[in-house]
Amino acid sequence: MDLSEHEGIVREMLNDLKKENFILAKRLGCSLTEKGKTFFADQMKARNIVSIKAIDSTILTEQPINLGLHLRNQADKIESTMDIRDIAVRGGASGATIIFFKQNRITIPSVHPDFLAKHPKVATIIRNSFNLSDNDVVAIIYAEDKWKAVESAITVANTLFSSKK
Repeated sequence: MDLSEHEGIVREMLNDLKKENFILAKRLGCSLTEKGKTFFADQMKARNIVSIKAIDSTILTEQPINLGLHLRNQADKIESTMDIRDIAVRGGASGATIIFFKQNRITIPSVHPDFLAKHPKVATIIRNSFNLSDNDVVAIIYAEDKWKAVESAITVANTLFSSKK
């Protein structure tokens, strides 16, 4: 995550998390405590994040890392998929494709009204990878690096979370 120049800040953040009993710090790294896992799960739920996972979407991009960010019941809250894509790029991604699941159909708004018919393989991968409900969003985030993709996914979720307040 290119944090080497911010080592002191990172160390202070880790110390704060340890004091709050969110993490256990060991010689080989840090891990979440039960309290940390609960806090993390609560934060994910508050942001309507169902999951963030690697997904095979080579038909959409040639980037080495492709993550699917599954957001529950957010499609009606998104006015512009291009804005979401731009947020993903500002968050560190190379790009993103925003996919809606409405009325039992997978679509890319203003691009592919019937995504399933155009790309049945990718649509099947998305259906099998995520437990989709009506009005859900899957943002496929592309990046050169796994942590840039994760950071971008969280940036998108946080932006949508902040905009509904």
